[in-house]
Amino acid sequence: MKLKKLELFGFKSFADKTEIVFEDGITVIVGPNGCGKSNVIDAVKWVLGEQSVKSLRGNEMADVIFSGTESRPSLGYAEVSLTILNDRGLLPLEYSEVCITRRLYSSGESEYLINKQISRLKDIRDLFLDTGFGADAHSVIEQDKVEALLQANAHERRFLFEEVAGISKFKVRKKVALGKLEHVEQNLLRVNDIIEELQKQLRSIKLQASKARKYQEYTEQLKKLKVGISLKNYRELKGKKNEASENISQVETQSQKMSTNINDLEIHINEVENSIKQLQQQLSQLQTELINIESQISNNHDKIKYNHERIKELENQYLKYTEQQKILENKICEMSEKISETKDLLNAVEQEISKFLDIQKTKETELKQVSLECDLLYQSVDEKKSEVINILQKGSSLQNEVGSLNTETDALKSRKLRLSKRQEEIDSFANILTTKHAEITNEKTALNEEFGCLNQKLSATKERIQKLVNTIQSLDEQFNQQKQLQVSKTSRYEILMDYEMRAEGIDTGAVSVLAESKKEHTEIKGIRGMIANLLKVDLTYAPAIESALGEKAQGIITNTTEDAVRALIYLQANQKGRAIFLPLDRTNGQFTISEELLQKPDVIGIASKLINIPDDVCKAINGLLNNTVIVKDLNSALALSSNTHNIRFVTLDGELLESAGTISGGKKHGQVGIISRKSELVKLAQELTQINQTIEQLKQNKDILIEELKALEAGTTQLTKRVEEINILKISKDSEIIQHEKKRDELMSEKNINEGELEEIDIEEKNTLERECILQDEMKKLNHHRKELEQQIEDASTLVKEKEFSKKVTQDEVTTLKVNLAQKREKKDGLNNIFNELSTAHKDAQEQIKSISSESQNCQQKKLEVVEDIRNLEIQINELQNKKTLLEESINSTKTEQNTLNLKVTDLKTYLEEKYTELRQVEQKSQELKLKENEYQIRISNLEDRIREDYHLELSAIDTETGEINLELSTLQAEKSDEPQPTIDFWEAVSKEIEELQGKIERLGNVNLDAIKEQGELESRESFLISQKEDLGKAQDALQNLIKRINSTSRELFEKAFNDIRQNFQIMFRKLFGGGKVDLIMEENVDILEAGIEIIAQPPNKDLRSITLLSGGEKVMTTVALLFAAFQAKPSPFCILDEVDAALDESNINRFIHVVKEFIHNTQFLIITHNKVTMGIANVLYGITMQEPGVSKRVVVKFEEIERKVA
Repeated sequence: MKLKKLELFGFKSFADKTEIVFEDGITVIVGPNGCGKSNVIDAVKWVLGEQSVKSLRGNEMADVIFSGTESRPSLGYAEVSLTILNDRGLLPLEYSEVCITRRLYSSGESEYLINKQISRLKDIRDLFLDTGFGADAHSVIEQDKVEALLQANAHERRFLFEEVAGISKFKVRKKVALGKLEHVEQNLLRVNDIIEELQKQLRSIKLQASKARKYQEYTEQLKKLKVGISLKNYRELKGKKNEASENISQVETQSQKMSTNINDLEIHINEVENSIKQLQQQLSQLQTELINIESQISNNHDKIKYNHERIKELENQYLKYTEQQKILENKICEMSEKISETKDLLNAVEQEISKFLDIQKTKETELKQVSLECDLLYQSVDEKKSEVINILQKGSSLQNEVGSLNTETDALKSRKLRLSKRQEEIDSFANILTTKHAEITNEKTALNEEFGCLNQKLSATKERIQKLVNTIQSLDEQFNQQKQLQVSKTSRYEILMDYEMRAEGIDTGAVSVLAESKKEHTEIKGIRGMIANLLKVDLTYAPAIESALGEKAQGIITNTTEDAVRALIYLQANQKGRAIFLPLDRTNGQFTISEELLQKPDVIGIASKLINIPDDVCKAINGLLNNTVIVKDLNSALALSSNTHNIRFVTLDGELLESAGTISGGKKHGQVGIISRKSELVKLAQELTQINQTIEQLKQNKDILIEELKALEAGTTQLTKRVEEINILKISKDSEIIQHEKKRDELMSEKNINEGELEEIDIEEKNTLERECILQDEMKKLNHHRKELEQQIEDASTLVKEKEFSKKVTQDEVTTLKVNLAQKREKKDGLNNIFNELSTAHKDAQEQIKSISSESQNCQQKKLEVVEDIRNLEIQINELQNKKTLLEESINSTKTEQNTLNLKVTDLKTYLEEKYTELRQVEQKSQELKLKENEYQIRISNLEDRIREDYHLELSAIDTETGEINLELSTLQAEKSDEPQPTIDFWEAVSKEIEELQGKIERLGNVNLDAIKEQGELESRESFLISQKEDLGKAQDALQNLIKRINSTSRELFEKAFNDIRQNFQIMFRKLFGGGKVDLIMEENVDILEAGIEIIAQPPNKDLRSITLLSGGEKVMTTVALLFAAFQAKPSPFCILDEVDAALDESNINRFIHVVKEFIHNTQFLIITHNKVTMGIANVLYGITMQEPGVSKRVVVKFEEIERKVA
């Protein structure tokens, strides 16, 4: 990849279109200050995407557009194009030449182009990614970049190393990933808060939803009962309709049988027709095959005819070839005679030419002899002149060499003195290092002992911390379990308490009496309370007790019968419903159950003994339960009832076996009895108290452990801190030991090198003196030899003039002979041409005869092949005729079979038509019955429409549920009382049930029906948010892993780049300073991606010090060495140097140029300079001038062309 050219128009001071062509090697731009040299560098940076106005030395981007002068107007846009040869395919494009163009209009609009195609800034930057070349790449080395590096601190200096390492893109990716991670963490916190708030709302809405479901249950049951009365008329009409439907069904059965017979007949007809179709297909195949055979026979006849015509053509062609062969043979005879005549003429001309050549050779030999003598004389003169010049040059060279030897002797003496002084310094410094090494080793041993003790303490503390952490995690798990249990129990407690507060499941009559009795001024007196409220029972036995009491669980205990009567009168007068009363003066609780029965294995006990009741009402409640025994299950109750009388058995699940033999049981989903509810509330209160105590105990235990953990962690922190301090000290001591050893090795190495150099200097001084004596002797000999040669040259010049006259006479005679000889040779060439033409024609005629003979033989061979082909075709025609006869016979037999089947199909279709007539008669009868059925259906529809308008319900759907409603009503009546009741009309029972349901709906109060939907929505939202939380957790983990990978890759790349630059920097420093030492030191105990970089330099004959303490020139040279080291670590096909050599003196500029030359094999250089030495290494030199104020022009000089012209 190479720079080919740069084109500028309207960019800064380049008002006119300017083209700068880049050659291989070094291109130098020179010119006075302010002429626009640096604008060329700005143009390169600008076209590559530079966005910093400050970097382009302007206040705003519009400053790059030519602003005009007194004589020129401003331009409307600036344009720069950079053409690059992509011969090695480094740029990811398929073009061998890539032209990058950037335009900026005065309106502020800008555009980028790649090979004249509109592109983006991102495309330009991506194009040069990892090529080492770009607007801000390290391959663009400007004077302000050198100054920036000089003034940069240790952290700012990292930019150069990061650019070489190529981790800038990773830093951008890491920044983006950290931003995303922060965003994800914020979202995660927000989602957690939303989930917590949502769960609070969900607990509240669940209570409302439970109440709404109960409301829906009551209203739905009420609606069914009200609609049930309407079903009577519906069913009567439906019965009549069903009768008509049965008649229709019978007729349709007959119709179906007839349809079946017709279908069978149609299937048979189809089978016969399919057979006919198969025969037809077979016939078609046979006919097709017959046509193919006839076609083949016809084709074969055509081929035979064509072959006969082909034979005639071949015979005519054979006769034609025979005639051509005879003509050619005659022509060959004539040409042979002409060739013989031409040969005779050629022999005569060649004899004449031979005579002239003999004479010419004689004269030319004389001429050569004279010329040789002249040349030898000339050569002798020239050699002597050349020898004189060489002697003069050699003398001058020897004189220069003597001067150089004197200079070299002085330099060796100075160098010897400097090295001797350095040897003394090395010995002194080595002794100091040995003493320090012993001290540091002792300090490191003490640190190792302390480190071992601290590690043991730290390990023990960490084990205890881990145990405490595991214990705390276990306590947290227990705490969370208890919390979940607490929430579950609390929710259940609140629901049951809500039922209790609303007297859920208690008849309106009992509620009214109890409420009225609590008033101050009331007629109802002597009310002790409701049985369900007075007794207490364990939750295990609650279903059994509730089933045993039945409706009497809602019974109200009164002191006397009069109190009960007054309460009944109150209910009747106010129509408050019904209630059961148990006067204490009318109860008898005496009943004895044998001890033998109670000892049975499945008997739990007498019901009255398993409850807690106040003593003053014990008699009344015992009277209800003394004859009731609680057993484990229904099988046990059935087994025990067969041998007992007047005893009721009830199971733990609430199944009741009466003494009369009736059995009741079952359970409704979600329904809880009054006694079970109260028992469960008591048990839940106890469990919640226990859970709260457990939670509190867990909190206390956790707090104790956390305090201990904090104390241990504080101790661990101190121990860890001390261990880290010791580690740092150990690393520091190790580093010091290594540095001392390294320094000592370096000093010894330097000492050995210096000793070798001193020995070399002594040898060189001796050699220099010997060489100077030898040179003086040589100069004396050369002066004497020069004088002798000058006399010999004068004598030889006189003899040359005499030989030149004799040479001219002989040359005139040779010229006359050459003219005659040329005429004879011209005649010979003409005859040779005629001879060659005749020979070629003769050869061509012979070749044509051979070709014609070959073609004739081919014609005969083709004729035989055609005859054989005709014979084969006639055999095929006979075979095909036989096949044709067989096929015609098969076709005739197939047609006969097809005609027979066609007659059979006709007979079957006639019979089918008769069956269709009978079917139509049956269908007519069915239609008459359907008219009657439709009449009943219309009457049913009228009834359904009326119900739909009144209740918005469909009677047809309700009819299917009537059995369930009747069963529920009958079950309700059975549960009302165990005593015989007078027969009650079903519809009267329905009315009573409706009244009770209306009372329950009133007691529910305000109901939020939307709570059910809200609960579903909240639960769905909760599930969605939980899944979102999981996704965010995964995204958090993925981003953290990505950041770790970026950090790992960045560290590897940066460490490699740092080591490469460090190694190159040390070599480059020695080259530029002619010795000395330099090193890059990274900040210790800091992450490698954040550590600062210090430069420590030791120029020759100076102490090791920081770069900030060096002189101005030394700083520049050190910085240039660092920039070249970075460039060497990551080479680029191009390098731009903008007045980098401005601060260098003559000795340093030579080293600088030497370093630049090392790179020119693989890198093009564009250098802006004022230094003449730097100009001297240029392959192409461009001058930038301002012949017109404010407008830059270029002048080009190619040194290679100048050298060729001079040569």
